Formats: sequence, structure tokens, C-alpha cells
Amino acid sequence: MFSHIYPNIVDGFELKPREENWFDKGVLRFFTQNEFLDYSFFEYGGFYDWAYVYYPNRCIDGTVPSCHLHVVMHGCTASYQLIWDVWVRYSGYIEYAVSNDIVLLFP
Repeated sequence: MFSHIYPNIVDGFELKPREENWFDKGVLRFFTQNEFLDYSFFEYGGFYDWAYVYYPNRCIDGTVPSCHLHVVMHGCTASYQLIWDVWVRYSGYIEYAVSNDIVLLFP
């Protein structure tokens, strides 16, 4: 997916190979997204109170001047209430995010 999306919006972007050791090279956090949601608008949208964010260490330690943000919209059966972090950890997004300086948001 990244090789399809990013070359079309970022000039010169070339997808680097996946990094299997993503756990040591970034941070996966579970956080409340209540403060970011207007429930009058999202009441029937399927957003839960909790979400995940993954950010490579390079994106916060100053190693790179900037990072991309990718919002990963899951299917109906991939919410944290049903499968917790299994989909987040094993979908394959994180392995590419760490090697390509992409912050991932899993609402």
C-alpha cells in the first residue's frame, strides 16, 4: 500500500524494505482518543474510546527532519475491543513505517 500511495504524493519517495525489528526501533502506544472526537458527529461512525499510535524513534529523536503520518483505517472486525493489538502488530504496516519514517495512527 505504501508503495502505491506515497510516490503519488511525495516526490522522490522510494519505499525501503521492511524492518522486522520494529519493536526496538519505535514506540507503540495505546491512548484515549476521546478528546479528539466530537461524539455528536461520530456517534454512529464506529470510533472507540481507545486507539494506537506507532512512531519510529527516528521521528522523535531528531535523526530525520520530518516524518510522514499515515492513518490506518481498519475493517469492521479489527477494533481493539475485538482483537486488541493483534491486527496493529501483525498487519505489516509497522515494519514498513519504521524503515520509511512514517508515524502510524490506528483509530
